[in-house]
Amino acid sequence: ESKIKKENHNKIRNQKLEERKSLGIQNNWAFKIGTTSLIPFLTKSNASDGLFVHPEDYVDKTSILGINIEILYNHKVNSKIGIINSLNYYYLGYVEESYRIPMQVDISGQDLGFSDYGSLLKQRYSYEFLSVSLMGSYSINDRFSVMSGISFDKGLYYTYEVLEHSNDDPNNSTNYLLGSYSKPLTRSFISLVVSIKYSIFKQFFICSDAKWTFNRINYTDKYIGIGIGIDLKDFKTID
Repeated sequence: ESKIKKENHNKIRNQKLEERKSLGIQNNWAFKIGTTSLIPFLTKSNASDGLFVHPEDYVDKTSILGINIEILYNHKVNSKIGIINSLNYYYLGYVEESYRIPMQVDISGQDLGFSDYGSLLKQRYSYEFLSVSLMGSYSINDRFSVMSGISFDKGLYYTYEVLEHSNDDPNNSTNYLLGSYSKPLTRSFISLVVSIKYSIFKQFFICSDAKWTFNRINYTDKYIGIGIGIDLKDFKTID
């Protein structure tokens, strides 16, 4: 009797799976990997608006091409709508180049005007994060879908490096790798996530992601990424 009951249960379960499959309603896992960059990719600013700042002073920031790895599970509500949970690791960073011509003062503190020489400083900042996301998905057609939701982002590590420090004085001194360190990044925050997915061949797809954080962390408050992924075999589950 127990065996018959189990067989009937499996038969009903398989019938439901086939019905969902015929309607295009299948839960599935997905894996994707891609690159990330900060928005905007390049920022140039002239620091001459400040007090006692030379007009030639500037600060330029250039995004480092980072990496984004994500595992997703898509629970299909119907053929168009799904609920997606994901676990995501991403690496972001930027290189900052600044040129400064310092003010000169004597021992008494009297202003002697700007120096005849300036200095160039190049620094690299990089950040690693782990995030958990909850998003809604809508399939526009068989190939194209959009996703949007929120993520909880936890900082992992922060790395700082001095790449170059040079002076344009007659000695023309240049120093490289003057200092570097890595330390845990303890700050956490909530982000808005928007993603676009396009299927290119069978289970393979390309995607583009954008993220805006609600807690600014040293210029990493928004980024965009692009990558490729694969939809994995669905798990035989029925609610």
